[in-house]
Amino acid sequence: MTSDRSQPEGGIYELLVAGVYTRHGWSTVAFVDETPGRGRTPDLHVSKPGTRWAVECKRIMRSGYAAREEKAGKLLAAKVHEVSESCGQSFVLDVRFREELDAYDESYLKDRIEELLPLDGTVEHSDGRTDIRLRPVQWDLVRSIVSSDLIYIGSTRMMEIISGEHEHGASHSLNVKCRRAESKPSYADVIYHASLVNWASISPAAQRAKADHFKRKIASAEGQLPDDCPGVVHVGMESLGHQIIDQRRHFQNHLIAREFTTSTSRLRWIYGNYFQVEVTTRQDESCAMEESMAPYRIGTHRTKEPLPGHLLIADDQDAVEGLHWNL
Repeated sequence: MTSDRSQPEGGIYELLVAGVYTRHGWSTVAFVDETPGRGRTPDLHVSKPGTRWAVECKRIMRSGYAAREEKAGKLLAAKVHEVSESCGQSFVLDVRFREELDAYDESYLKDRIEELLPLDGTVEHSDGRTDIRLRPVQWDLVRSIVSSDLIYIGSTRMMEIISGEHEHGASHSLNVKCRRAESKPSYADVIYHASLVNWASISPAAQRAKADHFKRKIASAEGQLPDDCPGVVHVGMESLGHQIIDQRRHFQNHLIAREFTTSTSRLRWIYGNYFQVEVTTRQDESCAMEESMAPYRIGTHRTKEPLPGHLLIADDQDAVEGLHWNL
């Protein structure tokens, strides 16, 4: 928690993985201390009568590519907000990028929507590079809610009320002018103006770049595993967002595992623990999480997986068949 200059996510993830082995009846769950000069070692050794496994945990944070993509999306959205303010018109813009975001000039979306303003109803348009939908703010819904309730400024709930719907998997940029409630200044009791940009990248090149990040992590994890017992790698990942994108990444991860060639270890399985954070628009919640687990077999062996059907955070008995982006 205090010695790592980055984040404590990795250590917390290891604790969650160790906990789930304990809950599933493994009699020994032992952390392996890192010892200088000893060489690379796994995070855990787990065993129960008749079997022993080496366990490596990798908590994948947002890749450099994903961070750059998010930054590019916000720059594109910022120009849209400028147009909304300058023309005095509120609107919601939904965007699907078909190319990598660094291929677009910062004024690209701004130029597109200026051709569609002033807005009179919903407009959909595609130029082959992006698919866009420009639509009015749901002012009737906004006024109905704020007449009897306060709305946390910038929250998912505010976005849902302004838009009339909320796509949890997309990235969002909200610009709003409102009156802060005297009793709770982080909340709005009146909204005067709003522009909301919801976007997702469906570029195959972008998804390949993100999949390469997974492959590099697996190669690094495999180097931690010994050759005297079967090994498993747990990989904790944030959902990428849009359902189609997450489905594509899941399929790519499956192919990466199937085609992965081990060096000296006996890596047999990869567990993908996927987390979808902030998927709530309920009034009494500020944060929520959905979790999915996907097992990926390495190659074509017949070794049974050590921890089938597990969840790290949610109770296993509450699990629903399938992945959360398919439900």
